[in-house]
Amino acid sequence: MTGDIVEEIRLPSGEAFARTAEALLAAGPDPLARRRALADQQALWGQVRGDVAALGTEMPEDLRDGLLKLAAVVLGDLEEIEPDIALHVTVNRAMRDGLADG
Repeated sequence: MTGDIVEEIRLPSGEAFARTAEALLAAGPDPLARRRALADQQALWGQVRGDVAALGTEMPEDLRDGLLKLAAVVLGDLEEIEPDIALHVTVNRAMRDGLADG
């Protein structure tokens, strides 16, 4: 059933999460590459938040609440002066893996 829910809410693909995680790692100390990767991360998680919020009660409440909380953590960290790259890579890889299991 979870696979059906993920399909219905049209979350970004597992590949999108993987690509963004790898871009964050590959950016290293390069400020321009880092800004681009962080902007991609913000767009990706903004899409997750918007898609999940738009569905309202069309998905299980615990799944919706969990995804919204996770999006809040990710997007909140992106507001920091020095975002936690390890956090973002870990969360994106977990989303990639979770979507692959669906």
